[in-house]
Amino acid sequence: MLESGSCPGFGSTADKYYRCDVIFGSPSADCRGTGICKIVAQHRRFEQPEQQQCQRTGAMFAYSSLDQSFSMLLFPEFMCIKLLRNHLRHGVLEMLEPARLPAEMVALLGLSAHAIPPGKYPIEIKMGYFQIKFPKIKSI
Repeated sequence: MLESGSCPGFGSTADKYYRCDVIFGSPSADCRGTGICKIVAQHRRFEQPEQQQCQRTGAMFAYSSLDQSFSMLLFPEFMCIKLLRNHLRHGVLEMLEPARLPAEMVALLGLSAHAIPPGKYPIEIKMGYFQIKFPKIKSI
């Protein structure tokens, strides 16, 4: 779901943001392991995860033309502790495989890439959310 203007918690720097669900894990290991397995469009409000949905959480992806950054925003109140411990430990999101971005997100945010490349991405702890910037992804 695309929204424009300022993104709650992201301040006034986000031109556009996209709400979605992020399923953590490795795509080649049936969503087990580390990284981002899938990013899927979300057309409902964020909710507390059920125990069996512990690998999944609501997120926002935002693009800011001000600092030309593409970021994922995660909200700890919607994440189970197991997800925090297994996927976001030591202040880093480690991705061993690329994570495909939904075509709708790429088009609406005007991104130059169709996947988040493998790598280690630092997690910035902000007031009420985590921000993970993906510096290799720019707007076209």
